[in-house]
Amino acid sequence: LLLDEVAHARALAKEAELLAAAESDPDKKRKILAGVEAIRNDSHDLIAKAYELSDDPFNYGKKRAFGKAQRQLATDVASLVSLTTPSPSPAMQAALRNMQQAAGRSGGDGG
Repeated sequence: LLLDEVAHARALAKEAELLAAAESDPDKKRKILAGVEAIRNDSHDLIAKAYELSDDPFNYGKKRAFGKAQRQLATDVASLVSLTTPSPSPAMQAALRNMQQAAGRSGGDGG
């Protein structure tokens, strides 16, 4: 499930990068590219936190760090979608909802 989240986020970032190339508004283009970079950084961070947690699955601090990284990725994905899509498709809305629910379940509080 984690790899699906990361793969989906990276695919969205790649698509947004293509949209940014065609964007005529320089401010919006800058915001889109910043969102793409944030997603790349978030996905690397989330994978690193997952590996750290797998080494010590009962460590409360590592669970919190993983949950925080997961929520940050979901937040940045939602922000990028709102920047690049006037009204997200039902499939995109469902994917965002799933990511946010998964992030909420981990909760960062040992959940």
